[in-house]
Amino acid sequence: MKVIAYNYYGDSIDSFINSDVFIRTKPEAPELTENILLRTKSTMYFTWSVPFNGGTPIIDYSLSFKYGVGIEIVYKSHIKNTFMLVNDLIIGNIYTFKI
Repeated sequence: MKVIAYNYYGDSIDSFINSDVFIRTKPEAPELTENILLRTKSTMYFTWSVPFNGGTPIIDYSLSFKYGVGIEIVYKSHIKNTFMLVNDLIIGNIYTFKI
């Protein structure tokens, strides 16, 4: 990016910022996947993709769930990696997870 000043006698030299200018936005949603081979009666193992970060590094993730038509519960926040083992699930409950 550069700026030039103009007046009656002419143009100034270019002034420019010595770095790229980025438009920053919210990150896109990661894609959540369960590894069915690692599922047990009370455990599920999830991985997720690293989404487009919107021009700024992603700091961490938060995994939440609800069972049945219940209230959404944050299972774990401030996750630094792209996988999570969820323990202590109750047989017979229907869970909905999101990252």
